[in-house]
Amino acid sequence: MFYTQHYSYAKYHTMIATHEVAWEQSIVARMKGLLKIGNKVWNDERQPSYPVNRIKNFVGHFVTAYGNTAADRRRSRAELWSKQSQFTLGFLYPQTDGRASLVCATTAAAKRAVAATDLRELQLNLHDQFGDDAGNITKFIEAGPEIKLAMETPASKLLTAKDSDDVNIDNGISFRLRLPYRKPTQLDVRLNGQALKPSATDGYEAWFADGFTQLHVNVPPAKTSKTGLYFITCGYEPDEFRPTGWMPPAAVQQRFATAIADASPATFTDVPYGDHFRQTMDVWLAESEEPTPLVFYLHGGGWSAQDKTDIHQHLDVRGFLDAGVSVASVNYRLLQDANAAEIQPPVQWPLSDAARALQFLRSKASQWKIDKARIGACGVSAGGCSSLWLAMHDDMAESNSDDLISRESTRLWCAAGKTPQTSLDPQQAREWIPNYEYGGRAFGFAGATRPDSFAPFLAARDALLPQIQRYSPIEHASEDDPRIFMEFPAQDKAPVLGERQSDPTHSAVSGLMLQRKLQALGVEADLRYPGDSQTGDSTMQQFLTKQLKRTDLK
Repeated sequence: MFYTQHYSYAKYHTMIATHEVAWEQSIVARMKGLLKIGNKVWNDERQPSYPVNRIKNFVGHFVTAYGNTAADRRRSRAELWSKQSQFTLGFLYPQTDGRASLVCATTAAAKRAVAATDLRELQLNLHDQFGDDAGNITKFIEAGPEIKLAMETPASKLLTAKDSDDVNIDNGISFRLRLPYRKPTQLDVRLNGQALKPSATDGYEAWFADGFTQLHVNVPPAKTSKTGLYFITCGYEPDEFRPTGWMPPAAVQQRFATAIADASPATFTDVPYGDHFRQTMDVWLAESEEPTPLVFYLHGGGWSAQDKTDIHQHLDVRGFLDAGVSVASVNYRLLQDANAAEIQPPVQWPLSDAARALQFLRSKASQWKIDKARIGACGVSAGGCSSLWLAMHDDMAESNSDDLISRESTRLWCAAGKTPQTSLDPQQAREWIPNYEYGGRAFGFAGATRPDSFAPFLAARDALLPQIQRYSPIEHASEDDPRIFMEFPAQDKAPVLGERQSDPTHSAVSGLMLQRKLQALGVEADLRYPGDSQTGDSTMQQFLTKQLKRTDLK
């Protein structure tokens, strides 16, 4: 993705466009298309203009320009664009039918107020901000199922915000929420606890466009001078009943196994194990009078995409439950989250989250009837790499910590990976697979493509070696490691060290090298790929079920 018009937008406040391009002619064609559209009404707007009213967004929640005339919106846009870096957006999470919210903090005091550890503390902070009006926000929160306020900026950074960075808004500000219904009724829209009326200047507007009811809240200059925190809540009645929520197209349902997900609803959904909105998990508890084994799943996506729902594309959750095995699928902070917080190397956040989520689950063992000993980690691609890193890393428990969760062990009964990366050392990986080019972004090297980020990573390898070894699974292999299983279902030939691979990122060669090292240490390690002529477990599902149901020593 190339944001080709940012400069012209920032300087002239005329146009912003997003281009996903493969060659230069594509940019020209798209720009011609935008110019041809001209000042017509954009898909989700209600008045003519280029699509530049949106200034900043966070997961479908937007800061937009304020004003009823082109001149007013231009002044607002110019001001908000230059000040947006000091805005922090959020919403009550998870989102649900009949309820919508948006939060924007523009001052240090406002940011500290929303950096609450839980909803109760948030309510107390809001009372300090808004007095009795905060009671209406409290009623909204207490009436709903939301478990946290999800902010785009980590709480640690919000708490250290500086008063010198506060911004005043002189030309008004607007906000946009999207309701997933055509004609919702009984809208109760409030700003900082005060009810709003329909108004194009001081209240809200609503119209249906682009598949949503666009809910647009206008805050005039007179009000922006009195607050640095904008806490918008909206209650409404949907105009139709959807027994399973919005249904994606059939092809998408098949690809993402949504029917399987609907057939096996989680016992607990979006359970938080940290402060960041990505630090959540879904948990399925098997019915049992005795503590049950647990499958601990980490999703793939290069530590920069996808989420915990992809478990249904790779594992049969119902099959585990029927076998008496509980399941947890974990979200973790992504590389881009770490980059935004200036964490180096960024890969430490997804890996440390994996360890923390595992410790959190062990802390719930008594309450959820989980056998602390029999936990098997697994994952796909980057999630598989994380699982192997956990399996081979020394115990990260901090026995003397004041944090009870940190005292829990991170050791595993077994671990499995589908197409995992077993080393993050670029030089080692290139020796194994000559056309390997993965891992640069995990260590903070940006690039439009993997080769672009891999080249500087390889060049800096010696300087980064201590960090690389710290987060590379194979570097932690030792004789006390649990049994390992790796499958590479798309491998198109026998893995041979030093040969180019059709999919170097997910090649069985990396699994072969880890298997050799573990077997030399006396650790059992299974490697499966098409045509391997082996018998026994051929999938993560089979391996985990058999190993977690064992009662003998490994």
